[in-house]
Amino acid sequence: MFVAHPVEQCGGFVLVLVDAGNAHHEPCLVQRSDVVTHAEKRPAGRWTGGAAFGVQRAAAERAADRSSGQRGVDQFPAGNERSLRFHGHLPWQCWSGLSPGSHPAGPLVEYPGIFQRPAIDPFDHVVAAFWLQHYRVGRHGDDLLLLACSASGRQGHSGWYACYIHPMYMNFWYPVAACSEVTNEAPLTVRILSLDFVAFRDSAGNPHVLSDTCIHRGGSLGQGKVRGDCVQCPYHGWQFSGEGRCVLIPTLGADETPPARAKVDSYPVQEQYGILFAFLGDLPASERPPIFEIPEYTAADWRANKLKVFEVDYHYERSIENALDPAHNEFVHPKQGTPGMLLDFRKNPIQMDPIGEWGSGFLIPFTQKTPEGGLLAQANSWSTEVVRAGSGHFGPNAVVTWLKFTKENMFHQYFYEAPIDENRTRIFFVNMRHFLMDPAMDDRIVNINMEIAQEDINLLVRLNPVRTPETMTREVLMPADRPTVRYREFLKDWEKRGWRLDMKKMREMRGDVAMAIPCPARRTEKNWVLDEVPRVGR
Repeated sequence: MFVAHPVEQCGGFVLVLVDAGNAHHEPCLVQRSDVVTHAEKRPAGRWTGGAAFGVQRAAAERAADRSSGQRGVDQFPAGNERSLRFHGHLPWQCWSGLSPGSHPAGPLVEYPGIFQRPAIDPFDHVVAAFWLQHYRVGRHGDDLLLLACSASGRQGHSGWYACYIHPMYMNFWYPVAACSEVTNEAPLTVRILSLDFVAFRDSAGNPHVLSDTCIHRGGSLGQGKVRGDCVQCPYHGWQFSGEGRCVLIPTLGADETPPARAKVDSYPVQEQYGILFAFLGDLPASERPPIFEIPEYTAADWRANKLKVFEVDYHYERSIENALDPAHNEFVHPKQGTPGMLLDFRKNPIQMDPIGEWGSGFLIPFTQKTPEGGLLAQANSWSTEVVRAGSGHFGPNAVVTWLKFTKENMFHQYFYEAPIDENRTRIFFVNMRHFLMDPAMDDRIVNINMEIAQEDINLLVRLNPVRTPETMTREVLMPADRPTVRYREFLKDWEKRGWRLDMKKMREMRGDVAMAIPCPARRTEKNWVLDEVPRVGR
């Protein structure tokens, strides 16, 4: 995902350039962006894409537009209306030695690669030209996307900002969709790990997840149809079974067997906890990490809230590390405990215990002040009793939070996270409770949980840098950060196994080469059409 921040709010067009050479040197302005008065005025150079986004305008300018009947949206060429979502703030790292200009309160926008035209009020926004070009600058082994912003109008000036490309890992189970979303009526396209997948059910109701790219001419299978036990490509009608094999090529006729090379990657799937999971990797069944288990899910004395799915605009590692952080609750979530006063729980040593082979967690005691009301008061009426709370991760993308108010009253909260791309994450939330069993409490508890989640979101979208630093020396870590450190140690181990995707090479290849996460069948079958995604160290 590419993210751009307009340096100034003003009327007129904003031109954003992404420098894309292969030179390993200090960044410099390689394409001067002059004032752009017409969106059709495309700068010279090898530009790979265009998009439109809006910039908030002053109230007087909006009023003038209304009176004159001008519509900013109509000024942008229809062919380039691949537009972007609007966000609150995302953090930026200003590159030292350059002139970033001011950091305004304007809207942030993204270029995610999945294009949807948003509903833009033409009188509240002006349309801006946005061109992208691939670029790489070496800095501590990270890829940086450099963005230059120039704005027309009295207040316009230029600035540079940098954004990291984030690591992601194959050979783990990832949540694809809620089970109810996957049907035999139409295929579902889902983006995970910056790649597209298609999910569908066959005539018997069995779910399947395939690579989304047709190996004939590159059509998106997710745009096609479900035909019996197959998904049909919308481009030339090729049909692929749930095992990924092409079973019909219309131009050959129904009696002709498609060539063995006509196949796409098909991934192992499981349905658990209302979620369709896919194993995105090539490990044989005996070597795969399992799905993070919810042992109490079917227990009669526990209740599961309805599955909640939501998206956030930050990298999943930040999300996981936040859940593993025992020291932020009283400051970020003051309504859930004693706001920033009782810190004794932080003085207790944190003992990290393994969660199988693939994760670790902790439980720590702390003294809780008597709640004054609400759900916590119903869970606990003590004044000095010790509460136990903690969290743990399993793999790179699953985390649990344990809240044990008493032996009888407990919350267990499970989060299964799917990195959509480098800066967006889709979260599947399963809340388990051992009290307040009345189904009428479900909505109230979900609302409270989402209020708490929003408090985290408001903080995490402003963290700087956007992703966790590559080395521990970039932060001043405390004993309470031991869970985060242990999580990062796991990530390093999985990188050494060759499971980390090489996002730098993926960016270089994208647009020229179709890629897929290798499926288990690649271990035994040869002659695949799509390239395997590049991996660090391989």
